[in-house]
Amino acid sequence: MYERAGVRAEVLLTGEGLRLRQTLTGPLAELAPDPTQEYDLVPVSDSLFAFRAPESRTWTPVTFYTLPTGEPYVHYGVRAAPKVS
Repeated sequence: MYERAGVRAEVLLTGEGLRLRQTLTGPLAELAPDPTQEYDLVPVSDSLFAFRAPESRTWTPVTFYTLPTGEPYVHYGVRAAPKVS
């Protein structure tokens, strides 16, 4: 699980591949009719994936990386989130 202010992201292994579950948290969650969305991750390379939300015409890149100090992160939607569990 990865978490940053306002968003929790979980990467799930399904029978079809990886899936990203994004849950809005805090005040943002109260504004959304459904605070949890799920997206199939399409592999581009070992650490780069992409998804396209149903209402979107463009793909969103999702990058997994590790800082030089060892902390794992996921980066998508112009923001990075550290792995918390």
